[in-house]
Amino acid sequence: VNDPLVPLLQDADTEVFTMQKNPTSEALAEMIFNWAVEYFKDVYEEAVEVVYVRIEETCTSSCTYTSDDDYEDED
Repeated sequence: VNDPLVPLLQDADTEVFTMQKNPTSEALAEMIFNWAVEYFKDVYEEAVEVVYVRIEETCTSSCTYTSDDDYEDED
């Protein structure tokens, strides 16, 4: 990531998390979904199925990420 603030924050002992994509709600939902799928597969040996991740941006706006093409969001 080519951001001039990253080294400054790291030098100040601040935790820094960077992404290759623009950190939109959609990109964060995809990242969380993929992390959760791997986490639950490793910890619970696939006994837990991650179906979707929803991020509520405001009381009237949200985004949902799923890998299931047949998933229908009820909102």
